[in-house]
Amino acid sequence: MKLALIFLCCFSATIYSCPLDSCDFGNPCESADNGCVGDKFKILVPLLLKKLGLPLTIPLLEILPGPGVLQVYVKAENSILEGLETVQINDVKLDLSGGKLVLDLTVESLKITTDYTINGRCLVVPVWGCGKGVVTLTDLRIVLSLAISIDNGQIVPTGINLDLAAGDICLDLNSLFGETDNTILTVEYGKVFNDNIFLIANDILPSLKCSLESALLPLLLDVFVGIDLNLLLVLLPV
Repeated sequence: MKLALIFLCCFSATIYSCPLDSCDFGNPCESADNGCVGDKFKILVPLLLKKLGLPLTIPLLEILPGPGVLQVYVKAENSILEGLETVQINDVKLDLSGGKLVLDLTVESLKITTDYTINGRCLVVPVWGCGKGVVTLTDLRIVLSLAISIDNGQIVPTGINLDLAAGDICLDLNSLFGETDNTILTVEYGKVFNDNIFLIANDILPSLKCSLESALLPLLLDVFVGIDLNLLLVLLPV
């Protein structure tokens, strides 16, 4: 019988967690039982986050100059992501025959603290500096699309596509003009950034998205090791 499982579950509830080695997933889901699949992922997603380690630290992210208003190179090191524990699951699609897993998630507030270096220009104004930066994203929607294969009953991510949309974004940077600490110029220019934050976000998002995808894929490869799909789903024989 051809392997064919497509699951769709729609719900929004704060998820809970349990130790991986003692989690009771209950009986595996039948292919048509979408509600059952939703319950399984309510258990599974926090396990994956726990294996990632919270708060999540990403050693390096890079933003390359784009064609828009903000043309800068940004290197963000040791970025600490706080708030992922509040994630809610909006939608899950798992298509084993098509090799695809899509997680539609919402995070109330994600705070990213990083050591950054910036160099470039905003319109005709040069900006440069290094220091501590904080980015706060509220009502953040994350759609994580994974290309997957199945190996010995385990999901193996082979590709990733990440879509992000935030209700609001706030930047707090302490050096935009070569200072070692906040000055009135950086403070005032920071206000300009925040007043035009979605215009700026459109400029930097494509490059940031690529950098995030490159950083997350190897982490997700490790995370899915040990997650036995046979505990969750009735896998139809090929």
